[in-house]
Amino acid sequence: MPFFRGLKIFTLMLVLTAAFTFAAKNEGKVRSRTGEVDFQRGSSAEWKQVRQGMPVKKNDRIRTMIESQVIVGMNDGSTVAIEENSLVEFAELIENNGVNKTVAEVKSGKIRFDIQTQKKNGSSFLFKTGTATAAIRGTSGAVGTTPKASNWWSLENGNMDIDTDGGKLSIEANEIAFERKGKVAKMPFTASVDKDALSKVIQLLDDETKSMEDIQGEIANINKAFEAKIDSLKSISSCKFAELPDTTIVSSITIKGSCVNVDTIEISSEKMNSQNAVEWAAESYWDSENDGLKKFTITCYAAGVAFECGRIQIFYRNPNRPTHEEDNSLLKVNRTDIQVCETGSAVIEGTFDTTDVQATLYVKVGQNVSQNLVPLSADGSFYYPITLTDKSKLWNETSAIVSYNSKNGSKDITVNLNVDKSCKDVNLTKPSISFISYDSLACRASFNLSKIDDDIVILSSYRDGDLLDETTFTSDSKKTFSLKPGIHSYMFTAEDLAGNKSTLIRKLGCFPKSQASLSISKGNHEVFRVPPPPRGISASFTRTLHFKINNVPYHDPAQIKSISVVNTRNGSKTFLQGNHQITDLDYDIPIDLERNTKTTVEIKVVMKNGKILTATKTYEVR
Repeated sequence: MPFFRGLKIFTLMLVLTAAFTFAAKNEGKVRSRTGEVDFQRGSSAEWKQVRQGMPVKKNDRIRTMIESQVIVGMNDGSTVAIEENSLVEFAELIENNGVNKTVAEVKSGKIRFDIQTQKKNGSSFLFKTGTATAAIRGTSGAVGTTPKASNWWSLENGNMDIDTDGGKLSIEANEIAFERKGKVAKMPFTASVDKDALSKVIQLLDDETKSMEDIQGEIANINKAFEAKIDSLKSISSCKFAELPDTTIVSSITIKGSCVNVDTIEISSEKMNSQNAVEWAAESYWDSENDGLKKFTITCYAAGVAFECGRIQIFYRNPNRPTHEEDNSLLKVNRTDIQVCETGSAVIEGTFDTTDVQATLYVKVGQNVSQNLVPLSADGSFYYPITLTDKSKLWNETSAIVSYNSKNGSKDITVNLNVDKSCKDVNLTKPSISFISYDSLACRASFNLSKIDDDIVILSSYRDGDLLDETTFTSDSKKTFSLKPGIHSYMFTAEDLAGNKSTLIRKLGCFPKSQASLSISKGNHEVFRVPPPPRGISASFTRTLHFKINNVPYHDPAQIKSISVVNTRNGSKTFLQGNHQITDLDYDIPIDLERNTKTTVEIKVVMKNGKILTATKTYEVR
């Protein structure tokens, strides 16, 4: 029976055999190789050809040539894809009592990665580029160094803490950071998954004619163009995935799916064709003793553009783990109080009576109910992972109910869930601030604060860099605030319990109504008696027009839009200033006069609140 009825059946398996196991805890293994790829082992200076299935050990160096790639699988199901023209050294591959430490140094080029959550305390996965170190867990993205030694880091999901000579910073899903000439910066970048977009960024970082600000502006344009493409592609492209159990006791999974209007799909950096209405299946493996939550991101390629089109997760339980002591009760739960922080999930585990093969065992959290766990737990031990994040809409749940029913009786046990909303693995969605409206005359502006979703968000307001106030919100809100007269820079930051932050910056003007007026020195009419000049001397001369603009709010010249002084005798604009040119309220303007002539000067001041001030002065020379 076909996987999707009416669709053409085609299954393409990743080339991974059932014999795929790790020879040792401190080794990776080459999953696939394309093109020319070599390696050096330990202290050896000899380069040898990389073979599929070969182990990758501590201090191994791997290099790829043009149009080449190698994918290294780790014992927990993580993958590291070394892209073309790159050199990477696995400086650390250590396991001690279940604690893993992996360090991959990118000497040149770039790598893409899909790292499983480091579930044991003390475990770490580090990427080094030059003198910079990036610590990650449960993250997918890319890391690299440019030909001119600028470092960059880009994330599709998860989080990363980066320590560089230029400073420390953290980035999250759909962000990019880069270090250039000792300076570091980060910014939004949803194009992390797209290789062409990243290639353009790398070229920008090596363009010595561009400043950091120039680069950030062009990266924003690259990202904007990418988003415009995927918005149209996502509207016509889609994938469906076969349902997987919540828990498995087999150290591999087969992910099956079918996509529409998608050319290629990629899982853990390995690609396969997925023409319209064609089914596909991909297998992933990990070490049989490495139990825990496994996550896989599916990337789709259409019209030459890459975008995320699905995420799969499953909890793996090691069947060889020692079983609990015999318990003759119907149901036992190991922990009835669970703190939820790391991984953003809780694992409910325990034992049950196995004498009734028709028994049922369900875990209920809110409106979500698991499948029957009995068939997955033949040895009488059950594991059930629950994702308790803001995105799962379950982070407000305070308990789970474990229900067992059999011919021997029934039993319910309540498990208390203590969800820590200050943890980044739980609190995944940052609050959003969006500008609504602005009234320069009423001196008011407003914006929306959204995506709070039962979080606690602190809104900090700044004007010209000075903190004005801090307000706490627990739900989406509209906020209206007053503006100070003049033109000022306003910044608002919304930060939730986990430190997820959004920022809104606007330069806004406030121009209230006022009783502004004009006053002219020596009145509006002035008579001069000037004797005629000697023969051959011009009959023209100058006098100074002095005027003031009064009652301007806060004596702030920024309230004025323009000032003009026109000599009506000859129609010339004797004086004209606008906007930022206006720095004073008191003016002395030279006026050209002629003997035996009347000259009238018109003064016009346009205020930014819309008010227009006018005055005239007539000079009569006799």
